[in-house]
Amino acid sequence: LTHMDKDDNPFYMIRLMQEEDTKLKHWLDYSLNTLKRDKRERTNLDLKDYFERFKSTWSKALAQRNISIVLSGERDIGFVIRAFEVDMDSIFNNLLSNSMNALKGFSKEQKIISISWKKADENNIEIIFSDNGKGLDAQYQENPDVIFNLNETKKKDKKGNVIGTGLGLYIVRSIIEEYNNSSITIVGFNTGLKLKINFKTRK
Repeated sequence: LTHMDKDDNPFYMIRLMQEEDTKLKHWLDYSLNTLKRDKRERTNLDLKDYFERFKSTWSKALAQRNISIVLSGERDIGFVIRAFEVDMDSIFNNLLSNSMNALKGFSKEQKIISISWKKADENNIEIIFSDNGKGLDAQYQENPDVIFNLNETKKKDKKGNVIGTGLGLYIVRSIIEEYNNSSITIVGFNTGLKLKINFKTRK
């Protein structure tokens, strides 16, 4: 079997099927989790609880890619926002997907996605989402906010064909701006991408 072409090797084919099965299971878990009724109702959302669930949901898929999520923040009554959990999922799943693409094929001993939260002031919570991937492409560095525009994408296949939809970050910004006085800004893009999100605290 060691000299057999890999496409004819049953062990190679079994491994491929196992990998695809894992991907399918993760997609189904994510889809069913997102459709839960309680996620479509506005609720008081404790950030520490939310991000711990978020990390757990993605842990297996990220482990396959040798990527770690690092959480940093406190559990406190001041770290609660009034939000639809499905909105938070849309925001952070999109950001995570972008970070995974930025880390794909990127040669680093440790591939890290970091999420931290703290009080910006009495009325606002600041969330920092960052990765240590390739950062922004050169064409965006003079005007980085362009990445939030509708249909803006750099994702291409090996033949150079555009495969990205340009919807991910546009959706992220649109959802965040639906919450009063909330915003997302780019605070770093040379050694990875670093984003700051401000949400109003729940009184």
